[in-house]
Amino acid sequence: MTFLGSFFRKYKDWILIIFSIIVFYTIMPILNKKRIEERVNTSNEGVFSIAKILEFRTETRSDFYRYSFYFNNKFFKDRCYCGGSSSSLIVGQEYFIIIDPEKPGYNNFLLYNYPVPDSITSAPPEGWEELPIPVDKEEIRKFLEDY
Repeated sequence: MTFLGSFFRKYKDWILIIFSIIVFYTIMPILNKKRIEERVNTSNEGVFSIAKILEFRTETRSDFYRYSFYFNNKFFKDRCYCGGSSSSLIVGQEYFIIIDPEKPGYNNFLLYNYPVPDSITSAPPEGWEELPIPVDKEEIRKFLEDY
């Protein structure tokens, strides 16, 4: 028992670091899967509205766009760490957004591939059940899976 006790005292920091790494790599896939499920559920049960790009921010570890939107007459702000084709987003431009009506401040996803046409000037306070432009729901679901 003395050998084991001295071993743990001597390598306590290393044991703690290794244990933390194991816990981290065990929990992260579970949390990531839960977030993917939330996005897919939002694609099935969410409503659509309009979001406006407020600014582009460059930070040390990542770049993101800040956007705002109204839902049920409440104002929300969020950010999008958009990648790929999003580099062409324009500050001040409006894009469609999909919102979880139960948690609009937490589960909202900027549909940065779908700018709002000039013919649409506002969204109803409760949002649209379907996008007011012709888009396949399966296309939206796939977009959110890869978000």
